[in-house]
Amino acid sequence: IGLAVFSPRLDRYGNSLRGVAACRRISRDLELHVMHVNRAARSVVRASYSVLEAPSRRQRSPGEQAVLLQYGKKARVYELLGDLQFAGVESVIREISSRAEDLDIIVLDVRGVDEVADVARRLLLALRDELLEAGGEAVLVDPHDALLKSDTGSADGNRHVRRFNDLNSAVEFAEDIVITRHADPG
Repeated sequence: IGLAVFSPRLDRYGNSLRGVAACRRISRDLELHVMHVNRAARSVVRASYSVLEAPSRRQRSPGEQAVLLQYGKKARVYELLGDLQFAGVESVIREISSRAEDLDIIVLDVRGVDEVADVARRLLLALRDELLEAGGEAVLVDPHDALLKSDTGSADGNRHVRRFNDLNSAVEFAEDIVITRHADPG
C-alpha cells in the first residue's frame, strides 16, 4: 500500500498531525502492522474450480446432468489456505468479484485457514451481502467456525451464510441451486 497525506499543523518532526492520526486509524482498522505478516508466502486462494470440474458424489438424473453440463460453470468453489489478513482477503474478493456476474453461487472453503483477522471477516461478510443483492448466493465450508464465529448477519439481521462441515455437501447444494435456476420447469 502506498499512502500520502497532507494537512497543516506539523509536529516537531515535520509530520502532519492529522496525517499521522489518519495513518494510525487506517493501520488499526485494517490490522496492518509491519510485524504482522502472513505465514504463507503464497496466495490465499489454494484452488478455484467450477462444480463442472469437480462435481459432488451425488448421483444425478440424466436431466440434472444435462443442466449441470451446460450451467455447471455458474457454481464455483474457492479453497482458501493460510492466514486471512487484509491483503490476502483483498485478493480473494478481487478474484470473486471479477467473476461474480457470471456465477449463481460460490462455495468458500475455509478448512485450510488458520487465522482470520477481523477486517478480513468484515470484508468477506460485505462481499456476501453484495452477492446476495446481485441475486447470487454464497455458502461456506467451515467446520471449525473459523470465519463465522462472529457472523451476526448484516445490518438487517437476516442474512446469514449457509455453513457446511464438508466440501461434498456444499458442492451438492451448489449443484442443486444451479439445477433449480436453469432446469426446464417441466
